[in-house]
Amino acid sequence: AKPIFVRTFGYFDVYVNEKLVHFPNKKSKELLAYLVDRRGNSVNNEQAITMLWEDAVNDSLYQSRLRRVVKDLRDTLRQAGAEDMLISRPNSRAVNPHVFDCDYYLYLGEKNRDSSMFPGVYMSEYSWAEETLGYLISLSVPER
Repeated sequence: AKPIFVRTFGYFDVYVNEKLVHFPNKKSKELLAYLVDRRGNSVNNEQAITMLWEDAVNDSLYQSRLRRVVKDLRDTLRQAGAEDMLISRPNSRAVNPHVFDCDYYLYLGEKNRDSSMFPGVYMSEYSWAEETLGYLISLSVPER
């Protein structure tokens, strides 16, 4: 098992050596949750801004807000010893899925999915996670 564990079933949380990581900025936690949901696929600034602030436009104000969120996220992960989770480039962010374990990823990787692994709840604090929840529910329905 890796020292970093990400829980997505239920609410989103990150643990390093079984200790809960505290995110002082809820937007930086949400950005990390979104990146985990994307499973290593990159997210550009415009996508991140739209996800974090519903009615936002990709202008200098929101670019600045996003830079602050990314800095807070990087600082929080560094303090927790989990900075390797985040891949950050100009106009692009992703997680490195190889440096942490995650209930969602483990569930997707199971050949014979055990329905008890997935409780039917996925990152319930984030409305954008409903699409993935629908996908997970469809996976847990036995084939006829």
